[in-house]
Amino acid sequence: MSYSRWSSSRWYTFWRTDGSSDYNFPTEKRKRAQVFEICDFPSYYITYGELMDKGAYKVLREVKAFYSKSHTEETNSYNQDGYETEHSDTLFTAKNPTGSELVELSGYIAQFQKDVDEAFTLKNYLNDIWHLKIKRSIINLFK
Repeated sequence: MSYSRWSSSRWYTFWRTDGSSDYNFPTEKRKRAQVFEICDFPSYYITYGELMDKGAYKVLREVKAFYSKSHTEETNSYNQDGYETEHSDTLFTAKNPTGSELVELSGYIAQFQKDVDEAFTLKNYLNDIWHLKIKRSIINLFK
């Protein structure tokens, strides 16, 4: 599973699933729907399919353009009991990623692509999705 977070990095990235049900098959549609997220304020999302269609170079240019401008988003405030107290607009200033930061990000994107390709082989998909979940379900029956 793709995931990155290093103390010396500005990037916090991870692979999110498409939200499909647990027991299914490794279809091309499901594979293309896998999401790479740059978790930030604001976050940036790209699907495996978009990555394949556009190519990594274009995606990196889009990320640079996205984070080179300021963004305003509505945020919520909560009190200590967890109740929402107010909505307000928050300005997230431009982050202007450097060339070396984009090179680092390109490695995370490449690892995401590799991980999705490996996970969606029939053998790995059946083992990870079916075998392990069924095994866990059986173990949970005896707890």
